[in-house]
Amino acid sequence: MTRTPERTNYLWRRSRSVSSNPTSGSPGSVIFRTDLGDFFQWDATRSKWLSLSSTVVTFSSNGIAAGVYMDYHGLVCTAAFGYRVLRPNVTIVGWQVLQLTVAVGTNTWRIIKNGGAIAQLTITNPALSVETSTTNLDMANGNILAGFYLSGPSPKPQTFLNVFLREKAA
Repeated sequence: MTRTPERTNYLWRRSRSVSSNPTSGSPGSVIFRTDLGDFFQWDATRSKWLSLSSTVVTFSSNGIAAGVYMDYHGLVCTAAFGYRVLRPNVTIVGWQVLQLTVAVGTNTWRIIKNGGAIAQLTITNPALSVETSTTNLDMANGNILAGFYLSGPSPKPQTFLNVFLREKAA
């Protein structure tokens, strides 16, 4: 997210500067963490302070069989390779499966963290896009994130799995 001078001024007026997190906040409360140099907002649904900006990590596949990792930047993910978290603490706040053609049958997708499944979505005769937005999964610096096509019709037409991350004020 690009901060325009007007947006930054609005955030400064609305926030309070702190060097550590308050234990909680009210919905919409904004703080500026002086030690981290960034704005964070209280997420009452997840009970934590999360950054205002988000990162989208995209995994893709084209013609893969069931039981196969998806690609990240053109390379096939593994338990040891994928998106490496570089921030100290992040939270996965949602994810989305986007298919360029409508699939028939039941499809199961997973988000993999360090080789183990942490989230799964099974959809039957899905439309082109299916999204879950209630995710609250924490990841730490150095964790490996990957997309995985667990089961369904093979080969799978071109599909994208988008994971939405926000930094957590630790």
